[in-house]
Amino acid sequence: MQAKVAETADAANAHTADALDYVTAQIIAQHVSILTGSNIQLEQERARLFGIIAAWDAD
Repeated sequence: MQAKVAETADAANAHTADALDYVTAQIIAQHVSILTGSNIQLEQERARLFGIIAAWDAD
């Protein structure tokens, strides 16, 4: 899933250079920022869950 988020963000970044106008470029950049934030949150949650699973396995 994270690879898809990164792929989508990269594709959106590529489109900012071809944006019709400044506002469109800003909207694209905002969505890329949201995707990047989501990716960071997913990675943090993944790490947290791996920690929980490791603690359970240790018991």
